Amino acid sequence: MSFTSKEHRPKERVNDPSLRRQTVCFGCAYGVYYGIYCLFLSFMVTYLTMAGYSPIFCGVAGTLTYLISILTQPLMGYLTDSVLSIRRCLQIAVTVTLAGTVLLPSVLSRRTVLLLVLTVVAGVTVPMMSLLDVWVLAAKEDTPKLNYPLVRAWGSLAYGFTSLIMGRLVQQHGVRPIFQVQIVFCLLLILILHWLPEISMHNRTRDFGTLSLSASLRIICADHGFRFAVILMLLHWLTHRMIGSYLALLVRAVGGDTSAFGIVTGLGGYAEIIIPLFGYRWIRRCPLDRLLLICLAINFVRPVFCWLSLPFGTAFFAAGQIIQSIGFSIYFTASVECLSRLVPYQIKNTAISLGLALSSLLGTVLANFAGGLLIEFSGVLSTIPVTLVLGCVNIMWLFTQSRRFPQLKKSIDECAGAS
Repeated sequence: MSFTSKEHRPKERVNDPSLRRQTVCFGCAYGVYYGIYCLFLSFMVTYLTMAGYSPIFCGVAGTLTYLISILTQPLMGYLTDSVLSIRRCLQIAVTVTLAGTVLLPSVLSRRTVLLLVLTVVAGVTVPMMSLLDVWVLAAKEDTPKLNYPLVRAWGSLAYGFTSLIMGRLVQQHGVRPIFQVQIVFCLLLILILHWLPEISMHNRTRDFGTLSLSASLRIICADHGFRFAVILMLLHWLTHRMIGSYLALLVRAVGGDTSAFGIVTGLGGYAEIIIPLFGYRWIRRCPLDRLLLICLAINFVRPVFCWLSLPFGTAFFAAGQIIQSIGFSIYFTASVECLSRLVPYQIKNTAISLGLALSSLLGTVLANFAGGLLIEFSGVLSTIPVTLVLGCVNIMWLFTQSRRFPQLKKSIDECAGAS
């Protein structure tokens, strides 16, 4: 049997009375998950340094969390294609995260055990993001009007609120509230998962039998559409993270202080909700190849505005961050939709999870490493021209390769109508 992107897609039902309920439930799931993500990963350096660990140890711990996630993310995607439902896989992952959160305060002083717990928790916590993405896309097959950017924007808002509130709590009470709130979030997420729709497993339900993980990976990696999408997303992520990972240093280099950095990141976080609220109809009607081009073009704005902020001040930096965040909210929709259309449908969860792992997680590791070397030898501003060059390469890749994939010529609405 040939592997095609749409061959077995069920007929979509346009008028689904559960739309409002699914939007709220998925939004709550994203919001609570991003709260967990913020507490575990974004505050990792905070609770490690407050426990007396050096920046080098924090860097090693952070790198390990990303590296283990590159391995576990496609594995969890395969499990949801072949063995477990997405709900059950997420329930197990949240339970492991909960157990690790309970253990963390008691092992903070034991370096080896601490690294082991952090690695295990990261290995199940980070991939939950891609599983939620896959779940929403699968739900959209029955509820095509489900607003994916909007439900994901709930996560951005929750991330911003969690970061703001926990920053104050940690300043007043130390690191213990981090773990206490994360336990509450884990319990909430387990509860919310029961309200989300059950999705069948593509691989198990096909009449040719269940593919092994190695066979699935061979098929995915040999797929031209998958390779095109991953290279496109990897280059985009490199240009995004090479500046994003060192944003605090760049703000300082253009004359800003810690307060300015907080304002810049806060404005960027809240700007991500603009497109889901006011531009989703346009996103649904725009051809996907054009949507991808817009994302890549917007990616030039922040580095250019970084340069402009040198003579004109941090206001330009903040404006660039806002525009970048708007573009990034479009990118999340466009990139996952691109993968969803181009990869084999029967093992779509595995393919999307692997694609997101190779682009975002591996891209972050490479961007952090390359950015660190550039800053060490040439200064923090040297990251700007490098990101611009990578952005040009990515646009050339899109122009030269996208014509091979006619699926990208259609908008989301056109694909929904053709299913």
